[in-house]
Amino acid sequence: MDQAYGFTKTAMKVYNSTSPVEAVKVAAVSIIDDYAPPQIKYPVKCGILLAQVGLAVSSGGNPWAVAMAIGSVRQIID
Repeated sequence: MDQAYGFTKTAMKVYNSTSPVEAVKVAAVSIIDDYAPPQIKYPVKCGILLAQVGLAVSSGGNPWAVAMAIGSVRQIID
């Protein structure tokens, strides 16, 4: 049942996209997020978090970089 909900949610996001490029991006991210096994998904998310924290530190605390890092932490927690 959970897979059907995830597929429906992804299909709705793709349908509501404003451009074909955004639709492909939304579909790829949603499919990886919904269907990747935890052994792959969490190390990738943690690697992205480390890269974003590095970007935030190297940019001197740029608000965009800090916001992206906080968003990654929220994704990992969810």
